Amino acid sequence: MIRLLAEAAFAMAGIGRILLFRPDWHERFNLTEAGLYRSFGAILIGLPVYVLMQAFFARLTAAAQIDLPFWYYLVDLARLWLVFPLVAAIAVSVTGTKQHFAAWLTVRNWSVLAQTILVMLIAASAVAGITDQTFLGIFFLIFYPAFLTALHLAIAFAVLKGPWERVAGAGVIVVLADFLSREGVQALAQALATSQAS
Repeated sequence: MIRLLAEAAFAMAGIGRILLFRPDWHERFNLTEAGLYRSFGAILIGLPVYVLMQAFFARLTAAAQIDLPFWYYLVDLARLWLVFPLVAAIAVSVTGTKQHFAAWLTVRNWSVLAQTILVMLIAASAVAGITDQTFLGIFFLIFYPAFLTALHLAIAFAVLKGPWERVAGAGVIVVLADFLSREGVQALAQALATSQAS
């Protein structure tokens, strides 16, 4: 577990390098076949972070009295970890960048952990009273979607090799799939929870 945590710390630094367009980003990732399998270990670290994040959100939305069903969290976790490999496999097939699929998946797995940690820290800041609802609204309406888009595209351009239009195409496919799955699952869960509460 200590080795996995160390690898996660290196990967977080690697994500930062990718966002800064540094060419040495790959030094912080294990891009071997073993590294691909180990990158799924990010789930072991990400799960307690995810649970803590949702606990913070439950505290923040308690006044609204809308409890999301348990299945929502299971589907959301599956969306985070299972949708991308399927969509990315289609994206690299369509754009002709199959040879870098494993590296893309490795980096993306670790990026999910980075996303979860970021959102957990933002939620924690609101629970602690450091930020308010206005900040949260701006963050999740404007900054976070822009950040995810930039992250997906930055990873695609860093990892996938090929004509820029093909790389951009693969990145856009993933961005759209991530957005539609995230918003769709959340909207469905909220709609069902609201109808059951009324």
